[in-house]
Amino acid sequence: MDPSPWVDPHELRDRANVMEILVAEEVERQMKRFPSALLEYVKAVEVETYALNRLPPLYAASHEGLEYQKQRAIREFGDKIKTMVRHAFSARSGRASCRERV
Repeated sequence: MDPSPWVDPHELRDRANVMEILVAEEVERQMKRFPSALLEYVKAVEVETYALNRLPPLYAASHEGLEYQKQRAIREFGDKIKTMVRHAFSARSGRASCRERV
């Protein structure tokens, strides 16, 4: 059997949600600007999930489809991805500060 042409950033599968890839990359970029004290209270997966729930899914089932959807996502949703990730950090860090006060 030929190797699978499908791609996923973590493992090979039959499809990938390009938005998950781009949001994860944006979370990583923005995390570099946060103080380490804050990052111990904010989990990347929670930030990603918050942002993804506010963005449309963009699935691809081949390398070509992945590249097409990635370019489309950057063109049509690039600013919204950055904004939603920023909002997610704000929402998650606000929740973390509430936990500190308890």
